[in-house]
Amino acid sequence: MDGVVFPPEAAVNHRPDRPIKSPADDRLGRDGFVARLARALVTSDGRASGVVVGLTGPWGSGKSSLLNLLQAEIERQHPAAVVVRFDPWLVSGRDDVITQFFAELLATITMVGTANGRHGDMLRDLGAKLAGYAKDLAPAAGLFSVVPGVGMAAAGAVRVAETLLTRDRSLAAQHRELADMLTGVDVPIVVLIDELDRVEDAEVRAVAQLVRAVADFPGISYLLAYDRSRVIEALGDKNSERGAAYLEKIVQLEIPLPVAVRSETQGLFTTEFEAAVPSGVRPDGWRSDPRWTRLLAIATDGLLTTPRDSRRVCGMYAVLAPMVVGEVDWLDLLGYCILLAKAPAVVEAIRRKPRLVVRDAPVDREADIDWVAFSEQERAGPDRRLADLGVEAETPLAHLLALLFPRLRTTGAAPLPDIADSLGRHRTLMTVLRLGLLPGAVSRHEITRFLAGDEGSMLIQLQARSAEQTLGPFLDRLQDVYREIADPAPERTLRILGRISRDIDAATPEHSGECHARCLWFIELLHQAVKRCGVPIELGARVLTTLLADGHLDAVATVLRHQGSALGLFGDKQQDINDAWLSPETVKHLAGELAKVVLAHWKAGTLLSAVYTPEPLFLTHNLDQWSEDCRAGLTERVRVDDGALRTVTLLLFGYGMMGFAHVNTFLDAALLQERLAAVADADPAWAGRAGNARWSALNCRRF
Repeated sequence: MDGVVFPPEAAVNHRPDRPIKSPADDRLGRDGFVARLARALVTSDGRASGVVVGLTGPWGSGKSSLLNLLQAEIERQHPAAVVVRFDPWLVSGRDDVITQFFAELLATITMVGTANGRHGDMLRDLGAKLAGYAKDLAPAAGLFSVVPGVGMAAAGAVRVAETLLTRDRSLAAQHRELADMLTGVDVPIVVLIDELDRVEDAEVRAVAQLVRAVADFPGISYLLAYDRSRVIEALGDKNSERGAAYLEKIVQLEIPLPVAVRSETQGLFTTEFEAAVPSGVRPDGWRSDPRWTRLLAIATDGLLTTPRDSRRVCGMYAVLAPMVVGEVDWLDLLGYCILLAKAPAVVEAIRRKPRLVVRDAPVDREADIDWVAFSEQERAGPDRRLADLGVEAETPLAHLLALLFPRLRTTGAAPLPDIADSLGRHRTLMTVLRLGLLPGAVSRHEITRFLAGDEGSMLIQLQARSAEQTLGPFLDRLQDVYREIADPAPERTLRILGRISRDIDAATPEHSGECHARCLWFIELLHQAVKRCGVPIELGARVLTTLLADGHLDAVATVLRHQGSALGLFGDKQQDINDAWLSPETVKHLAGELAKVVLAHWKAGTLLSAVYTPEPLFLTHNLDQWSEDCRAGLTERVRVDDGALRTVTLLLFGYGMMGFAHVNTFLDAALLQERLAAVADADPAWAGRAGNARWSALNCRRF
């Protein structure tokens, strides 16, 4: 996101989807299998066995990696071996396939012969004879112009080959000569043909014909790697029975890739993730996160079935993580990458209907919400939501979705920790789908920068956001991520945030409703800071004491009433004791001090300029401190002063609903009704608010 700078060690080194190159990279324990396969291709006396082996497995299952390991193993056991690698996917056309095959064979034989004085002449002669055979086998192909890496070392072999090509010899005669020559070659020649399943049907058949034409040469072993169903389809021209019969005539032994047990697959995925994403991007302690264990179990239970799957997912993560750093939970993003790789249709369905998976309403100002439709969707159960996404219940894909989106979890699912930036939140999901923040959204970096500022800059930022009408989203985001960000000065931060309701919201009287909503927000933030973020209780109490001393009665009264209700104080029935963090003694003491301040303001005639919500009055009444004199005095102010009438109306009704009986506790409710009617008749601009207040007082039966 904007403003986020990665440390140098956190630069993402994306590991592309490439096969492993050496045994040191083997994470699936293939060394024993590779050693046994090498012994099948090369006998104990150092000669090629002449066998044609088919190594089968689906795309991405690790065939190319295994061929790399096999080549390394053969060359380790037999340093003089000629190991030829041929990938028909790199060429096209029947004649080109044949030409390139012999080009690779000749080039490798020539290079090994040049480097091996003992066998050099013999291998060069063999190369010349093979060149002639290849020229007649594919007469339309220009062989010698495409032999890579032959150079001057093969010049003699080329001249001999040109001489041989002028002779009138049949392919059968040349075949016999080559067979005789290969009988005397005492170095193993092994041909490894990879990715046969990726080329066109005609090229698959060309390679098959080529192998069949040269497979019975002694001294040459072949290993072909392919997806069996794809090759059978190509050889049989869509007739699987005929294709299988043809394949049996070419390949003497088919060996499927070894099955990987779950522990190996999980180890591979873990290693790939660690290799793809450096420590500067991975969160500390990621291995011990219980959600990682669950994701790993789900991902390797039928979703990530091949090594390529693991590499693709981790590669995607390495690319996407820097784009949404700090805005999306790391594990949810990894789960999203699994969806992208293995269930793109589900991602597309989520893109079309994000409300199927999010647990909150859209928060961006541009969202046009049909609340009736939204409430109906809220009532839909997980099975219906999964069906709308095209996913069957109780499948690995359904389990992954349930891990990422709480809306899709069944009632019996094990609980998971609440994550601030989980995909189940509308803001986070849209950040992933956009690969950027929504218009007007607040980044984690902005919150971090705010907390790092001094008291003056923090207040300036809050005032600016209030003027821009972005204060609400900013505070919501701050509350979301506060427990995940190290606050350098929590007491200062909490004290400043406790001042918002009076110093910012109450600065405009018409915003008194927001003032009360901000006090309720402060309750939640303070509770979170103490109960979840490690802020000491003494610090929280000190914040309230400071705010009270500075005259921030609304915020302090709201917190104390909430704490008193949780503890069963002030005549209230005890609510959830887990919500209480202050001791009963502290609540009683601070409440008593606040009531004294309220009464002092009443006596001084400054009460209506000192409180902006009914909370200080409620608390004073709870302590039996709001006397009949207080009631009579407030009634008289309302009777004679239109300004006081407006202020009291905003005070009592700006935050919500209050019934007649409760209004009557603080002043004469009947008089208030009469005055509201009179002011409404005289002031059309005030009529709407006055009418709402009158209706509320007459019809509401609760605070």
